[in-house]
Amino acid sequence: MCPLGVLNRGTERRGGEEESTPSSSNRARRRTKLEVHGAARTRPVSERLRKREKTPSRTPLGPLLSPFKAPRRVKAREGQHLSDDDRAAFAKTAHFATKTGQVAMTDLCREWGLSKTQGYDILKRWRTEESVATKSRSGRPRTLTDADMHTLECLSEELKGYFTWESLAKRFTEKTGKRVSCSTVYNSCKTAGWRQVCERYVPCLSAKDVARRLEWAKQHLDYTWSGTENLQYPNVAKTKKVGWIDIDEKWWDMLRKRAVKVHPGQHRRTRVPTKSKRFVQKVMGLCAVARPCGNFDGRIGMFRCARKKVAQRNSKYHKRGDEYDEDCEVDGDMFYSIVTKQLIPNVYDKMADFDVVFVQMDGARPHVKCKDALNAAGARRKRVNGKQMPLIKFVVQPANSPDTNLNDLCFFRSLPKLVQEHEREIEHSAGDKDKFGTSS
Repeated sequence: MCPLGVLNRGTERRGGEEESTPSSSNRARRRTKLEVHGAARTRPVSERLRKREKTPSRTPLGPLLSPFKAPRRVKAREGQHLSDDDRAAFAKTAHFATKTGQVAMTDLCREWGLSKTQGYDILKRWRTEESVATKSRSGRPRTLTDADMHTLECLSEELKGYFTWESLAKRFTEKTGKRVSCSTVYNSCKTAGWRQVCERYVPCLSAKDVARRLEWAKQHLDYTWSGTENLQYPNVAKTKKVGWIDIDEKWWDMLRKRAVKVHPGQHRRTRVPTKSKRFVQKVMGLCAVARPCGNFDGRIGMFRCARKKVAQRNSKYHKRGDEYDEDCEVDGDMFYSIVTKQLIPNVYDKMADFDVVFVQMDGARPHVKCKDALNAAGARRKRVNGKQMPLIKFVVQPANSPDTNLNDLCFFRSLPKLVQEHEREIEHSAGDKDKFGTSS
C-alpha cells in the first residue's frame, strides 16, 4: 500500500498536511474568491443592486399606516374574492406604496389577504388597462341561446300558459329541430325567471264584504265591556236591554304531545293513561260566550258535538250493542238540535233580564242552512216563573272577518291553557270525554 502523498504529489496543504481525499490527477488546488478577485470589486455593479442602495429604508414590520390598512369588509370576507371596488382600492393603495416606498408589497398583500402574485397582477392590470373590473368568462356554452329562449316565450304565449314542460319541450323540438330534454327546458326557464302563478286572484275582502264589515263596525261603536251601554241595532228600541253572544265550533286535543325531562333523583310524575301514544283523542265542542254585563261573567256554555254509535263487537271500552258518543263534524241537523235543546235553555237561564239577545255565528253552511228555523225558535218567547224570556235573534258575522267573533279573536287561544292545567285530572278514555268538556 502506498501513502496518499505518493499518489497525490503536489497536493499537500500548506504546513505539510496531506490531502484527505484522493484525486485522479495531479492538479493544483482551486483558488478562493478572495484570492482571485481580491478585496476590491472588479465587476460592474448590477442595476438591481444600484436601485436597492438608492431606495430609502422601509417601514419595519408592525401595524400599517391608515392609508394602507384594508377596510373591515375586506377582512371579514372569509375567503371570498374581492369585489371590483375593493380591487380598485387595493390597486391605488399598492401604486401609492410602490411609488413612496413606505410599505413593502408583501406586508400590503398580507394586510389585504392576498398573495404577492395576486397583488402584483392587480397592480399591473390597473396600470395597463386602468380598470380591474371582473371580465366575462366563457364557461360552458349554454344549450339554449337567446333566440331559443325567445322561441319558448312565443310558444308559451300561444298556449296562454297552459302547458307542461314535456309538451313545451316537444313543441320546441318540432318547431326548431333542436332536440332538447324536458329538464333542460325547465332549468333554462327557471334561470331566466319564469315562475308559476295562480290564474285567478280572490281578494281577501270583496266590495260586499267590506260593506258588511263597515256596517258591523257602525253597529258596535258603543260596544263597551262595562255593561251600562246598550248595543244599538235597527228595529230595536233604545230602552231595550240588548245582549250579544258569539258561538263557534272547535276541535280540542285531550292531551298535548310533550315529553317530560327528569333527573335520576327526581320523583317521576304519574303518567296519564291514553288509548294511543301517537294518536291524541279530540273532542268537538260548540262554545258560546256572551258580553259580560254587571254580575254576569258572560259564560254561556260549551256543548259537545257527538252522535250516538252502536258498538259492533266487545272491547275493554264497550260491550257489543252498547251505545256511545263519537265526536264528529257538525251538520245542519246536529247544529239545530244543539242550539234548540242546549244553547237556548242556557240563555233563558243566565240572560233572563235581557229583552233582546243577538247570537252571532260564522257563515258555515250548517249555520246558514238552519238560520231561519233558529230565528223562528228564538222568537217563541216563553214565560218561566211568570217572567218573560228574551227574544233571541241569530245573525251571521261578516265574511272573512274572524276578528268580529270573540271566540276566534282570543277565547280559543286562551282556553287551552286552562284545559292543560286540568288534563291530568281526567282519565283519557272514550267514556270520560264528557268530563273533559265539563272541566274546561
